[in-house]
Amino acid sequence: MSASNENMFGGAAPSSAGALFSSEQDRSVALALVQGLASPSEDSVPELREFAQKLRDAGLGGEVDSWIARHENVCVMPERLEKALAGTRIIAWLAGRTRLDAQSVAESLSFILPRIFHEVTPFGRLESADAVLSYLQGLRARLRK
Repeated sequence: MSASNENMFGGAAPSSAGALFSSEQDRSVALALVQGLASPSEDSVPELREFAQKLRDAGLGGEVDSWIARHENVCVMPERLEKALAGTRIIAWLAGRTRLDAQSVAESLSFILPRIFHEVTPFGRLESADAVLSYLQGLRARLRK
């Protein structure tokens, strides 16, 4: 994760995925996560609403709510994120997809999750599964450029 990325929390939504994720590692994890969220399964990534609830249940409710709402995103430390996702296959699945170690995935997730949630909740709330899928498909197309 580049130092320039650390100053982007809470900024206006960029118009390109490159502006969202400037490091190749972050882009790689973001693309894998978006693909997983677009095709959720028990063995990979749950659908967005379930993912958000898992994070809330693990004590990250304030952070998740800030990512969805239309105000400044609250960051989450990689260690807290790893703890919140313990017992799931999310980090291991992303590590397998990106060929990164779990710690690197957690570092990238701590940076990209606020942005992904923010991107797919443009009205400040979790939309229907179909609407979220549409936003995810648009984000996936931007990440592939």
